[in-house]
Amino acid sequence: MSNCSTGDSCSTSQELLPGAHRRALLGLFSFLLAVYLLTAGGHFYNRDEVGLYFMTASLLERGDFAVPPPSPGNVNTQGGARALDGSYQMPFGIGQPLAAAPLLGLVRLLLPVGSAPYLEVMLFSVFNQFLGALSALLLALLCLELGAGLKHSLFIALAYGLGTLNWVYSQTFFTEPLTTVLGLGCLLALLQSEREIRGRLMVAAIFAGFSVWVRFFTVLVLPVYTVAVLVARTRRSPQTAKVSSGSSSSAVEDECSVAAGLKPAGRVTDSTWPGSRLAWRSAAWFAGVSGLFVMAVLWRNHSLFGGFLETGYRFLPDGRVRGFTHPFLGGLAILLFSPGKSLFLYAPPVVGGLWALFRWERARKLAVIVIVGTLLVYLGGYAKWCRPEGGFTWGPRFLLPVVPLLLVSLVGVQGSPGRRRFLFFLVLLGIGVNSLALTVDFAQRIRVRYQEYYRSDGRYEFWFSPLGDHLSEMVRTAGKVLPSQEREGRNRHFLVPDWGDEPDLWFVHLIREGLPPSIVGGILVVFLLLGGAGLAAMRSRLIRRRE
Repeated sequence: MSNCSTGDSCSTSQELLPGAHRRALLGLFSFLLAVYLLTAGGHFYNRDEVGLYFMTASLLERGDFAVPPPSPGNVNTQGGARALDGSYQMPFGIGQPLAAAPLLGLVRLLLPVGSAPYLEVMLFSVFNQFLGALSALLLALLCLELGAGLKHSLFIALAYGLGTLNWVYSQTFFTEPLTTVLGLGCLLALLQSEREIRGRLMVAAIFAGFSVWVRFFTVLVLPVYTVAVLVARTRRSPQTAKVSSGSSSSAVEDECSVAAGLKPAGRVTDSTWPGSRLAWRSAAWFAGVSGLFVMAVLWRNHSLFGGFLETGYRFLPDGRVRGFTHPFLGGLAILLFSPGKSLFLYAPPVVGGLWALFRWERARKLAVIVIVGTLLVYLGGYAKWCRPEGGFTWGPRFLLPVVPLLLVSLVGVQGSPGRRRFLFFLVLLGIGVNSLALTVDFAQRIRVRYQEYYRSDGRYEFWFSPLGDHLSEMVRTAGKVLPSQEREGRNRHFLVPDWGDEPDLWFVHLIREGLPPSIVGGILVVFLLLGGAGLAAMRSRLIRRRE
């Protein structure tokens, strides 16, 4: 078991988290959820989100995922395809609509369909705000599992929750937040499966498999998880066990205990045996369960479009062919160094995470394989994707699931004041950069600057940066909250909620829509109390205790 730092106890497979830990973690979730609720725009930003919304609504209304085809009055479902049965299908996984359907159903119980379009979308947008806070909570649990103290785990989770693009994407209905939660949950379950917690390998396989239903791209990460299980569960050689233990019967007993899940793998002797039956059995079990989800996706593709790998994802909304057609080095440069999409600029704490990854003492082999393997898959895959920038989005949208994984390695750098000051600086930089997208509709600003965003050949312009434009927009719209002139010609319900010269915040929009400021103020007070309670629950661990 990993050692915790002084002053904080770690969780174990035998015990529940101590009460103080549970309160602090609940406080973390509550605080970040309140922050995300207070800073949300409460609307959709991109037609991908609208397509997913239509799929969710169709699931509730008709029990399928077909959506209205594009028409002169509906540009929100462009980019889909006709299925063999004549229905019009969006090229997205069914995982997010399945997960979000209960929330939409609850919203429609509160608001009759069509009675308050903006309110429906605003309440529905809570889905990713919840997931954004949940991903930070899972990151904190991962850090505890890997041996970090509670205070350091909370710091890493807050660094991710406030200092990266996770804050911005908690406002949206993109699939990346759910993919991130599933990836973190899978890694946490895999780490716990190495110890004496039953059923965790099954949980990990279900999380990994369901992520394929959310984004089919994650099928490329399944081999990484499988190899990690195989390597981490490699057992010790029975021949060496006889020598080291002095008794073949005790070696056999240890082998059986590990196979039954009563002992962690890899503790029988001092030498490894790559051909361990337990390791191969565990890897095959994981691959088999997660593979069932892949088979379901392939069957659905074949039944809808006539091919196992045909997803309806043939063309971009502008008619150009989708695929892995972008020059690799150019795409990699965009994802890492472009002023508009750089991972290091829109998630600065990952700089510390990458640095710490190579200095991580007592690192768990499974965690390192998953972190490095997932990073390589995402960078390699999306660098080649025809749209490495992710469309009309903020920062490197496609890399969001990698960001918390890169911060996990920070568990190995606690204790040095200089390192902590550097990490704190990176977090402040991330807050400064990403806060520019909180009161300005990032997608709308890209539409305004479309000719600068894309080159004449349709590819992303490497030197494009939204930061200066967003800063000027924040200054220009600051203070314009109360109703003034009548606004016309808007499609508030779906794609371009053009509210004119006002901050892009849900409570500002509600006041502009005519909701009494007293009601809006009451809701804000509730959210502020939620955040204050969460901060108070963390305060003793973040400020008073010393590790």
